Amino acid sequence: MERLHLDPTNPDPAVLQQAGDILRRGGVIIYPSDTCYGLGADVRNALARERIGRMKQREESKKYSVIAKDIELIERIAIVDEVQLAILKHYLPGQYTFVLLSADLSILNSNTIGVRMPKNLVTQGIANAFGSPFISTSANLGGQPTLYSYDQLQEDFLQLIDPDDLPNLILDAGILPHNPPSTVVDLTATPPAILRQGAVPFVWPLPQ
Repeated sequence: MERLHLDPTNPDPAVLQQAGDILRRGGVIIYPSDTCYGLGADVRNALARERIGRMKQREESKKYSVIAKDIELIERIAIVDEVQLAILKHYLPGQYTFVLLSADLSILNSNTIGVRMPKNLVTQGIANAFGSPFISTSANLGGQPTLYSYDQLQEDFLQLIDPDDLPNLILDAGILPHNPPSTVVDLTATPPAILRQGAVPFVWPLPQ
């Protein structure tokens, strides 16, 4: 397990590329997201998904959302109509998770998918370095509080999981601000349904 320090306001491109390479090889990373420290892995890699499930000790039935580098990638992995596309273009990048019908059953083997495109230099950098969708989930035990520092990660998460499942890389950006989770909106419903209200509002119809 390697730990690298990272300035979240000016992340080193070489470190972001290293994170992307680890995802490409089927590894698992811990990275600073726009809300808390998160776990990342190639969402198409079943072994990596299983490893994250063991780390979080969560029910297998629970779905993961994914981070995409741009709206074009979202259109490749999800079914997006004109109205949904207008919503994505209006709100992304931002602190939202949008639920869409899946167009790629190699991702989570589910008929729906939650997609994220955070306005965050680290997650954007990793997404660009990797180029494919990767898992977005908090780095903690299932059902436990989210974690905002390396010390919290070490005490409340890393020392409680099997050493064989430890992440390949931790990007340590220091103590993160205690931001609320993303706002989750189901775009498969008509009208769109807010499943979780986060720090930022979702307004429908779209503001003119």
